[in-house]
This record gives sequence, C-alpha cells and structure tokens, in this order.
Amino acid sequence: MAAHKLKALLQQLPNDLDDPATAVGLINVTGHGYLLGYGDAVPEDGASGWGKGCIFIHTDASTLDTTTYTNIGDTSSANFDAQVNS
Repeated sequence: MAAHKLKALLQQLPNDLDDPATAVGLINVTGHGYLLGYGDAVPEDGASGWGKGCIFIHTDASTLDTTTYTNIGDTSSANFDAQVNS
C-alpha cells in the first residue's frame, strides 16, 4: 500500500465520535472506546468515546510538544494531556 493513500483509507473507517470532521477514532475496543485517533484538533475535555490511555496524534500541531496526547480521563469524559518530548 502506498503511503500517500493512507489518510484516505483511514478516513473510510467507521467513526461514531462527536465531531468526525476534526477527530477520527481508529481502534475501537468494545467496552473501552477508541484507543488510537488523529485529527486537526485535540478532543475537548469531557468528550465521550475516547478510551482511558488513548493516544491521539494532533495532525495540525505547531510544535513537537503538541503532536501526541494521551487520554487520562475515561470513556465518558476524556481529558487529553500533551506528551512533552524532551
């Protein structure tokens, strides 16, 4: 598979999150929510559907320290914190 087609293929995956235009969930584990996602905007605190420990890749980040986030909340109320690169 050519890498240039990856984004289009990922966008075809099922996504039942609050705002699929800005955030896409990729791996949904029954009972745990999405464990991997990406998008132009990090999900807001309190967003539902994102599993505890979910890794979110911010594709529109302005610095290296704002590219990867981890949900320290739970499936019913997310709380994504940036993973600072040192």
